[in-house]
Amino acid sequence: MSGSNPSSPNSPVHDNISSQNNETLINSSALPRTLDPYIIHPSDNPATVLSSPLLQGDNYGSWVRGITKSLNAKGKLGFVDGSLPPPTDPLQFQCWKRCDDPVGSWLLNSCQPDIKASCLYAANSHVIWKDLQIRFCVSNAPILFRLKSSIASIKQESMPVSLYYTKIKTLWDQYDSLVASTEACICGAGKHMLERIERECAMEFL
Repeated sequence: MSGSNPSSPNSPVHDNISSQNNETLINSSALPRTLDPYIIHPSDNPATVLSSPLLQGDNYGSWVRGITKSLNAKGKLGFVDGSLPPPTDPLQFQCWKRCDDPVGSWLLNSCQPDIKASCLYAANSHVIWKDLQIRFCVSNAPILFRLKSSIASIKQESMPVSLYYTKIKTLWDQYDSLVASTEACICGAGKHMLERIERECAMEFL
């Protein structure tokens, strides 16, 4: 009985190995392009609005959370958070600027007209991002006070428990988004702090 030679070009085994190798090469060559922040997709229209409702000041916490997810999904978060600074090489800077301009447009389009007008002449998207952060996140004492007052005064009354919990959790999340620390805790006290906050939330809910 004669069998087919696996090394023969016409062998089914040879065809299977070749197809697997080709698939591996295709996937490995596509991976860097997928992760490349300088890739502009045809759907990346500069007129796109990434976050709705638009930023109007008192909704900064929910706005920044939504637009951060949108930018990360597009692979462009590095342009606004400073992790992808403008290069010094003139040719590389042109490529960087070509990608940064749409990101800046997305930020402006996601703001109310008066806020958009105040950031229109910013040098790049990172400058816009930091300006909005300083205005609406760092100087947010009145917003924090309003949220704390709302959390303290909310009552279930005739609301179903599920609706009551949804409302109070929304206030908690808005408050946490404004006071959350940007630095990771390295002393081990973070766990105890989270447990204390969870106990406080449970008491407020009850």
